[in-house]
Amino acid sequence: MRKIDNYPDIKHEYDFIRRAGKFGYYARGVVFGIISYFLFKVILQHNADIYKGTEAALQYLLSFSYGAFLLGATAVGLIGYGIFNMMVA
Repeated sequence: MRKIDNYPDIKHEYDFIRRAGKFGYYARGVVFGIISYFLFKVILQHNADIYKGTEAALQYLLSFSYGAFLLGATAVGLIGYGIFNMMVA
């Protein structure tokens, strides 16, 4: 973000990128949080065979009654994270 902040004249043009980055970080945090939950279950049960990765974390979001909305919001957030990283790189 320092690269963006150095140009105050065009700062308003980067609001979308900042919002996409924030939303992307939130979505990434949700996915990592679910994966951490799965790892915590593995530690407590002492059974590495029950470990689930990113795909299972996204499937876990679908298990809720409003899971399609959660998965869609997470997907949009991860896309925003990708946009943010491409524009700041």
